[in-house]
Amino acid sequence: MELVFTVVGMYLIDTAGRKKLMAVGSGLMVLFALGISFSYANNYQLRMLIFVMCFTSCFAFSMGPIPWIMIPELFPTYLRGRTTGICTVFLWGTSWAIGQFTPMLISSIGGMGTFLVFACTNLICFLGVATFVPETKDKTLEEIAELWQPKGEKRSNAQLEVVRATADPKQAESDIKAAEAELARARPCQGACHRHQGRSRSAGQRAEAVLIPSCLPALCE
Repeated sequence: MELVFTVVGMYLIDTAGRKKLMAVGSGLMVLFALGISFSYANNYQLRMLIFVMCFTSCFAFSMGPIPWIMIPELFPTYLRGRTTGICTVFLWGTSWAIGQFTPMLISSIGGMGTFLVFACTNLICFLGVATFVPETKDKTLEEIAELWQPKGEKRSNAQLEVVRATADPKQAESDIKAAEAELARARPCQGACHRHQGRSRSAGQRAEAVLIPSCLPALCE
């Protein structure tokens, strides 16, 4: 089920938008976590199974895959590598903590209390997404970077168009320079290979010059 709804999320991410999917998913996770808590309290096993499946499905199309897509989008190029690494460590750390401490919570405060905690954390997540997370669908990296600028320093639409127009030539120029540097590094190796081939041919010619006269008397006999 998680795989199926992850594919659904991949399809919807560029149509519905990142922020909307995360808000809808985290909001539904609040409701289903409350349903799991209620089922624990009343020992409704079938309802608990249904709510767990719904909770997992909502996570699969929203808070599961989308943060991995948005993290590299939100940070500028000069910070992207470091910040993506820090966020990755944080995400895997929280996954480890949930897997490690959920059984302890269930044994100490029970399933009802544990999923009430999860409902509260998902409510905080929903409010954070609705308040702070920008929508990055159909936006270039320059437009996303502009979202974090102070209001007095924001550039006009015309300035953004200039930035977008000059981004591709600058990238092409840097690619050309990198290719020229690679070619310059490869030239000494090519020269050495040509010299080696030349020496091999000259050695072969000298060997032929020595062997052919020595073989002629044997051939004549």
